[in-house]
Amino acid sequence: MKLSKSLILGVAGVMMLSSCNDWLDVNDNPNNPTDQSTPYYLRLAYIEFYSNQCYHTASEITNYISGLYGHTTRTHARGGFCAWNVNNTRSGTVAQSWYNGAIPNFEVYFRTAEEAGATHYIGVGHILRARGFATILDFMGESPVTDAGTTNVTPKYATGKEMFQYIIDEIDLGIENLQKPQAVGAVSLAQNDYIGHGDVDRWIKYAYLLKARMLNKLIKKGAGKAADLKYDADEILRCLEKGPQSTADALIINHTDKNDTGSKDNFGINERTDFNPMFSNTGMNNNSFYSAMAEEILTNFAGCGIEDPRADRILPWIRSRKSPNTPADIKWSADGKWRRSKGLDLRTTLRVEGAPFASTYDNAKGGWICKNASDTRQGDTIYVLVRASSKGYSGFPDLLNRTVKTNDNTASTSSYYFRAITPGPFSTYHEACFIKAEVLFNKGDKNGALEALRNGVRAHMELMNTALNAWSNDNPSTTNGCPAFQPMTEAEISNYLTNGLGSAGDLTLGKIMTQKHIAMFCTMETWNDMRRYDFDKNIFLGWDFPGEYNANSNSQQTKIPKGKYLRRMQINSHELNYNLSQLNAIASKVPGSTGQPGWQQDNEIWTVPVWWDSTQD
Repeated sequence: MKLSKSLILGVAGVMMLSSCNDWLDVNDNPNNPTDQSTPYYLRLAYIEFYSNQCYHTASEITNYISGLYGHTTRTHARGGFCAWNVNNTRSGTVAQSWYNGAIPNFEVYFRTAEEAGATHYIGVGHILRARGFATILDFMGESPVTDAGTTNVTPKYATGKEMFQYIIDEIDLGIENLQKPQAVGAVSLAQNDYIGHGDVDRWIKYAYLLKARMLNKLIKKGAGKAADLKYDADEILRCLEKGPQSTADALIINHTDKNDTGSKDNFGINERTDFNPMFSNTGMNNNSFYSAMAEEILTNFAGCGIEDPRADRILPWIRSRKSPNTPADIKWSADGKWRRSKGLDLRTTLRVEGAPFASTYDNAKGGWICKNASDTRQGDTIYVLVRASSKGYSGFPDLLNRTVKTNDNTASTSSYYFRAITPGPFSTYHEACFIKAEVLFNKGDKNGALEALRNGVRAHMELMNTALNAWSNDNPSTTNGCPAFQPMTEAEISNYLTNGLGSAGDLTLGKIMTQKHIAMFCTMETWNDMRRYDFDKNIFLGWDFPGEYNANSNSQQTKIPKGKYLRRMQINSHELNYNLSQLNAIASKVPGSTGQPGWQQDNEIWTVPVWWDSTQD
């Protein structure tokens, strides 16, 4: 892994914060700063962007793994992951964002911040470094840490336990520095912090939430003290007491969608940096859809018979009209002009039959058909892809994607999560609530757990409503009558919290964890949780192995044998090709591996738990 130490410049200079709406626009710099002269305050936005990009690139793949959404093309990397037909192509993308995008900036960032007494920048830097290495550990396990970003072209690997301790130490250093005043003359954090806008208190609260998230992963290590890297329920609760206490404490990235030149992602595919990363990963593409599992937990959660009001906003809709052959279970808008997507059941082998076939609008028939499908597959029009509109990328005039740009009859809505302008939840109160609910439930406090669960679901709905209110107000001509953009009413929310979630007496860990997944679609925590609880079907409602995995013993089951689970990504190919000796050096310290040189090239590397997912010290 050869790591560049230079700051990668944008089209005309260094990316920095210029305003709330242009938070990563290019800053012309006539001095053409070198890697040694570019100070901390010009580097922060760059580090923030690539650490966030790293997390969401990993999150996209892991949500395919978790069965929440799928891909029509079985040979595509995404299509393979939703069938547990795995490869390491995305490992390089995740590693690149972190090791080539963010890491090369830290050395000069910290040095110049320390020289200036910019303690708030130092604090945020430690927290971002903790979050980035946590993403790498969660995604692929053991990786270079202390040698990362140095001139060493074959950096040594840290063990999983060493990485975990490093992450906790970084969080503590972040909190310590954020609590200190900055020196006179140090640049205000607000000038260049596009995530927190310089709000030190909210950064501290995020640090405690991140620490709670990490400590909660230690459930397999047995009860003990957090300082000994054991599961410490009381310490997790103490961290949560210092974390976000309401939606006002959230750190939210307000993405934009412009059609000017703007700044571009140097290590991605040259896309604008202000897009929602889940739009860049999934929403701009043609082939992704929600699964039947996702539809089930949104429309009939735990068999309660009450539809989650978020279902209309998460599942995509398409312009359509009823016909005599329309299935009875299709949901339509009140005006009869929009129909909601069904979820494709990835627990079956439907994709082997080519399903779902792409829908095409037939002008002569005035409706949707599957042009190249057999008669038996014409019903695939019930599956609506999540492709989203974009002014900046696709040149659409509004929030509606259109198969034919000039034909409004071909419009579809995508999903709340995948639009270019969907706010990016960096730190949220609802995550804190779900962690608290889980910990209290496991301690036997069902009443406290239910209260935390209801607070978490409400917080997520209110966060969604912030965007939904803005979208419906800004685009009334295109959003009126379409449920995808309408804010949830208090009556809907209250009914679901009371009747959908049930009482303390019938509360289960499955309800808590599945509600957490609904609120945290498109984050890596879904797969992290599934590994912590060993993919238990009683805890992750509606989940089962992909049908294609069960049907294919020659491919998927060679890498993930029956009785085992997908627990890590194989390290990226650059490391296997150029840094194998360092990988082999830690072989004996990796729980569950062969313990021998070449352990990362073993067929079953995908089933080896990352350190926190094992019972070993």
